[in-house]
Amino acid sequence: YWTERMTISYLQTEGARGGEAEADDVGYRLQWPDGVTQRRAVFSRQESEQPGTTLLSLEHPRVRRLTARLPRFTPGQPLGSVVIEGISDKVSGIWSLWRIGLRTEGRYSHRAMPLFISDEGRVLAPTAKAVWDRLIDLDGDAEGIAHEAIGGDTSSTVFEQAYKEAAKHGHTVFTELLASHEQRQIKQRNKGRRAFESRRIAIDRIGLPQVRNHRLRELEKEEVEWQDQIAAQDLALPELTALILVRVARSEDAE
Repeated sequence: YWTERMTISYLQTEGARGGEAEADDVGYRLQWPDGVTQRRAVFSRQESEQPGTTLLSLEHPRVRRLTARLPRFTPGQPLGSVVIEGISDKVSGIWSLWRIGLRTEGRYSHRAMPLFISDEGRVLAPTAKAVWDRLIDLDGDAEGIAHEAIGGDTSSTVFEQAYKEAAKHGHTVFTELLASHEQRQIKQRNKGRRAFESRRIAIDRIGLPQVRNHRLRELEKEEVEWQDQIAAQDLALPELTALILVRVARSEDAE
């Protein structure tokens, strides 16, 4: 749902450059600033089962580019404080949003993960998602409390605690990204080997030995280069980036 709000909001703010988003018979008709138009663009896999739709998930190149452009939260940066209806009457603590990435040669895949650490130091996964959903729904209408902002050394301490928990709880997400990457590498290797084998069989049918041997040498050279490229893509580096940190205050603190 947040990818939908992010994409639609982006296109609406890019109206001067040709961006546009309007309802289609299914999903949206999207006009991107570079001139590309997408009809029946949807953001849920259920809707994508309908014929002629285009699913815009985190795996889609355009959505990936948008998420990659999100500003980072810098350690020591002051934290704002908000009161969120339906949340602040039950719990208070630090909510954060993290980008968990896997960077390889020529490719970058990532997912977003919300995290909530209560004032008692407990990591509450359902609350993290609930805050995220509420912030998306509020669309900037959460009540801010300026005097509750956290800064200085306290902000750095809060960040360090959040980073430690994000690294721990994001390990599963990174493992899933790595597994997908490894499966992709296996498919690429199998596909490449079949392609080179087919070409080798075709070259073996050439009657002239000199021509045949020359093309086999060229094929072997090309295959070595391909193997080096695939091997370079095996190296996968994890990334953990803080996008947002904010304090969710109790309702009575705003009074």
